[in-house]
Amino acid sequence: MLRKKFADILHKIQQSSSCHQKYRHVLIKLYNESSFDDFECEFMRCTELLFGMEIKQKNIHAERSVEFLSSFVTTLVNSTLKKPGEDLSEDSSEDSDQDVEMHPFLNAVVNNVLQYQNLEQMSARYRCCQFINLLLRQLGDDAQIDMDIANLIQTAMLERIIDVKPNVRLQAVKVLARLQQPDNPDCPVIQAFLHRLYESSAQVRREVVESIALIPSIIPKIVERVRDSDPNVRLAAFRKCSLVGPKMITISNRQLVLDSGFTESNSSVKKFFLEDTLPKWLNVYNDDYLLLLKGLKLDAYEEDLKKTEVISRKVLEVFFKSKSLSLLEHLPIDENKLIPIERLSSETALFWCILAGFLRESDDNEEHLSEIMPELTHFCTFIEKYYNETKRKQLMEWQYLEYQQILCQLLKIVKEYDLSDEVGRQTIQKLLIYMLSDGKFNGCVITEIIFIMQKINPAMDSFTIQICHIVSDIHEPLTEQLPSPKTVYQTQFQLAELRVKINVLIDERDEAVANADYDRASVVKKQLIELNRQVEEINSAMTSQKMERNPRNDPETLCKCLNILIGLLSNPKLTVLTASLRSCKDEFIRPLLSNGDMEVYSKAFKCIALYCLLDKQLAQENLKRICLPIISYRLMPEYDKASLFIAIAAFSDVLRKYGTEIFNDVAENTVMSDTVSKRRLNGTRRLFTNTAKDDVDTSDIDMSGYESIIEILLDMLDDENQELREQSGMALCELVRHGIAVSPTLISRLILKWLNPLTEKHDQKLQQLLANALVFFARFVGDGDELLEKAVIPILTSLGNAPRTSPLADVDIDSALSFIAAITSIQKPVGFNNIHKNLAFAVCEKIAPRPDDKCVPLYVKMLLHLDPVLKDAVVVRELIDQAQLIIDELSDKFAKRNMQKFVHKLSEILADLERETVEPTIENSPLLQVLDTNREETAASEMRPRHSINESNLEPILKDIPTNNNNNLIQAKSNRVVILSNVRVDNILPNTSTFPKPTDESVTTDANVELSQKVNGCLPTPATDQNRVNGAHISNNAYVNMWKQNLLRSDKENDIRDEQTSKKETTNQVRKSLFTGVSNSVKRKKRRTRSSLHHTMHSDSDETILH
Repeated sequence: MLRKKFADILHKIQQSSSCHQKYRHVLIKLYNESSFDDFECEFMRCTELLFGMEIKQKNIHAERSVEFLSSFVTTLVNSTLKKPGEDLSEDSSEDSDQDVEMHPFLNAVVNNVLQYQNLEQMSARYRCCQFINLLLRQLGDDAQIDMDIANLIQTAMLERIIDVKPNVRLQAVKVLARLQQPDNPDCPVIQAFLHRLYESSAQVRREVVESIALIPSIIPKIVERVRDSDPNVRLAAFRKCSLVGPKMITISNRQLVLDSGFTESNSSVKKFFLEDTLPKWLNVYNDDYLLLLKGLKLDAYEEDLKKTEVISRKVLEVFFKSKSLSLLEHLPIDENKLIPIERLSSETALFWCILAGFLRESDDNEEHLSEIMPELTHFCTFIEKYYNETKRKQLMEWQYLEYQQILCQLLKIVKEYDLSDEVGRQTIQKLLIYMLSDGKFNGCVITEIIFIMQKINPAMDSFTIQICHIVSDIHEPLTEQLPSPKTVYQTQFQLAELRVKINVLIDERDEAVANADYDRASVVKKQLIELNRQVEEINSAMTSQKMERNPRNDPETLCKCLNILIGLLSNPKLTVLTASLRSCKDEFIRPLLSNGDMEVYSKAFKCIALYCLLDKQLAQENLKRICLPIISYRLMPEYDKASLFIAIAAFSDVLRKYGTEIFNDVAENTVMSDTVSKRRLNGTRRLFTNTAKDDVDTSDIDMSGYESIIEILLDMLDDENQELREQSGMALCELVRHGIAVSPTLISRLILKWLNPLTEKHDQKLQQLLANALVFFARFVGDGDELLEKAVIPILTSLGNAPRTSPLADVDIDSALSFIAAITSIQKPVGFNNIHKNLAFAVCEKIAPRPDDKCVPLYVKMLLHLDPVLKDAVVVRELIDQAQLIIDELSDKFAKRNMQKFVHKLSEILADLERETVEPTIENSPLLQVLDTNREETAASEMRPRHSINESNLEPILKDIPTNNNNNLIQAKSNRVVILSNVRVDNILPNTSTFPKPTDESVTTDANVELSQKVNGCLPTPATDQNRVNGAHISNNAYVNMWKQNLLRSDKENDIRDEQTSKKETTNQVRKSLFTGVSNSVKRKKRRTRSSLHHTMHSDSDETILH
């Protein structure tokens, strides 16, 4: 009787969830009326039937059954424990330290259900974890369970959290979320969650991010997930960051969250970031924008200040669009529209500068610009006052950086003026010349000063003359020339002699006057006048100081002059080399290449590199000097890092601006100069001297090709210095993006570097650069498909031959092959390339000579990832013939099985092609014409590459790639700054779910789900119409059979799944066969064998379906 009631209840709750509440009360009443042992036995019988069957996860009847059984248990427990007039929350808070009395039925259910967690059947493990998850969730937020039961559940779920099936791991994470102990630093659940943050399933990662406890040690790990490859995981991470707030996150991680939000490619995630995260973070600082900017400031290095400025500008731009006028209220200006110097800080200056720029660009709010912009003359006086007051102080390093940052922002505000006022223009020019000559600034301030001065003086010739004069005045200032002691002595002696003569003549004059000898007195008077004139001349010569130019060759002065020249040469509007710059190079810069100070030398070397970008002749003359630090990298264990970085950037810029032909010109000039030199030496030998850097003999350097330099740059990618790895990677990526000096070797080395697990672990910035460049190269560079095709086999060979000690031995082969297949299937905006077809032939040619090579299994596996577009039956037959010959020679079972799969795939394509060639023979059929039209539309849709999913996964990278390269020459001039596209590193990582692994299960999952839905919808209802009318109770056997019918699916589904294969059109290209020596009789024999094999395979599959 009890079993029949159970059967009737469980049969009805499968039909709809609306009756669950009713039958829960019916089952509770049945529990109270029955004995505990009988009820427990029957309940466990139902769970055993539910968990022991192979049930599909998406079966609605199984879902309803699990949900009902778990809700019944929790309802029973809660109704039993809660007494009338008592509050469970108060009791739990008062008796939290006491042992919790466990309901016996709950205890029995948990112990029984956990027995299924380690079964071999995946559905049993899944339903077990699902049942426990629903059980713990429905107990309530303040529920408590016995410690032994909690430990039992925790132990079981910690095993399931590493299950091979992601759905089981997902349910285990949901269960363990209720068992976390945030107060315990060694909580095993939290430690397991930390490991699950890096697993392959995006659903599991998202659930971990949503469920993990927010403790200080966990927050940095959650922040990392804002760079996840899956948008749902990123959305969950942003929700957590909004909940946590900025004050619990470090400043660097705050910038990471904001930078990731602004560069987000998913619309829903970015919308949440802009509408939820940013306002909540501002609310934490009481809606004070200055406090928010202060909370985002990093001031340890100059690069940190630049990054802070970029992020702050983006943050304020978002708020400016929604509430622009409220930003004006937070600017602390006085009645003169100036910020008091005592309140001037990097945050206020930055806020002032950004706000002025927004108002200038906005058409609606431009009238408010006058409210925050003072007159230009007053503003210049304000800048000069701040500069004079600050330069007298003894500043620490961080204070000096902040001082430079404030000056830079004030000068950027000056750029917002139209400079139409003549008085204001002269005032600002006088101030800038004074600051440039008197102060010592970093590159940012000098760049702003040069920009404003060029805006005032747009004529480039006169502007360069003006800057060169300033540099000359700094290097050789006018100084007073004091007379020597000997000269002073001689002058004083002459004065004394003249005074004696004057006194004698005065006596003679007086005597002549007394004697009335007026003629004599007149002569003496004239002599006195002459002597007095000589005395005055000597006195005036002594008082007048002679001004002369004295060169100042101390490193500080030289670096200051070179910084000014670097700022001038980096100006994008300077496109030609003027006469004043040539004179400055010959008279000032070139001699400094012999200076012993490394800083002076590196800056002079940078000036020469910038000169090379302005004149091709200079580039040819100095190309050896530029490449010398790169070549010396292999020869010298200790090298000048600053000069090497400059040389790497200059080599890339020169190559991108002038092309590879410049190396040919240099080689021809070198041959001619060597011939003249040998003729001139005439049997002499040059003696060795310890020369300076300028006298280094570069005549022996082979500049006939750039390949050797690129090879050295590739070696630098494996250097222990991270900055050197990034600098060399940046130079190589720029060459790849522009398609200059690119070879299959370069592409293969870069892809191997991207696949290297150490790159993902330690060089995420480098990995991002490589991914961006490779995807851009595949999509937009003209001959990129050919180079990628030639690079695939070297990549596979390197992966297959990697020793165990190499990091390449740890590469995930499936992910690597999926990435190679995806990047080679990227289509250009114009035209169609069929790389996969050519790769199939190339791989077969590679396997044929050495079928026993250790890399053959990898080659064969690559064939399974390829999806060639084949349209010509002759090409397909030829590829099949080659594959069949290879199968006969293969000894590795795994490789042979994969090769047979590839042949079977080609055979199906060939059958489709032959069927399409037979069907058009029937003519004059209107119905056939309609069918042919539909077939053509279907074929056109199937012509797309199969890896469209992978290509769409690469889409976030491509959105940030600029398509306009008109300013490449100008950007090449300023080699020092290579703008990184804000690309998420995890979008392209091979160990995530971006590229699905080519297992049979992953291939057929979607087909199973779709087919199961169709079959499930066609299942008959468990009860007949007669049973509904009569209301009779069905027997236990009938109940079991009908429940099985609802929960189980037909075995035919798995067999039908094996018959579902994709079909594609092919191209008309025909490739010559490698095996031309095979006779026609052998080929016919192979075709007969293949046809019989194909017929046998189809017969076996048909028998399986029928069976």
